Amino acid sequence: MNLEKLKTLEDLKILQAQLSKDITTSIRAEKSRALNKAKADFSSFFIPKGFQIIDHGTGLTANYGQQNVTISIPPVETSFLGAYSVIDLILTGRVRKNYTIVLNELGSKSGISSRVRLLPNNEEERLDLEIEDAKEEVEDLKKRKDNISRFKLGFRVFDKDEAQRNPYVKTADTKQFSDISELLASIFA
Repeated sequence: MNLEKLKTLEDLKILQAQLSKDITTSIRAEKSRALNKAKADFSSFFIPKGFQIIDHGTGLTANYGQQNVTISIPPVETSFLGAYSVIDLILTGRVRKNYTIVLNELGSKSGISSRVRLLPNNEEERLDLEIEDAKEEVEDLKKRKDNISRFKLGFRVFDKDEAQRNPYVKTADTKQFSDISELLASIFA
């Protein structure tokens, strides 16, 4: 076994971990900003329309008589598969409706990617392949970190009630909004 190759792999893994940590920190800050702005925009949307706003910590409720519109926002630390965050928008009262709002990268459709490799039986060749994979990952992470200043989050709304009637409705096929105000205006036009 080649010790230099083992050291190279370990150095690459350490660099991967640091780059991932830096990217995660930046993404978490943008996610926090987007979720806080969503709460503020929700209030700004409903207050001029005569609704009272009730803050219940994990979200807000806009109330007008018997009608309520509630937005529930999970903690920034909560992780989701295929999205940075998932927000519930629920209408109760005379009109009842359920929406899911997905927070994902602005301009992208949510999805998951993976890479499949066949590992050689030879230990030396397997180590070479791991080093090659680690180098590719480090390059990808460096590019991502270099472009992180352009990273912006957007919102997609998904009508849960419609999805129950039509199982082919997909969140990825819905329009993306740069802020909650635009999204709310599209629902409450």
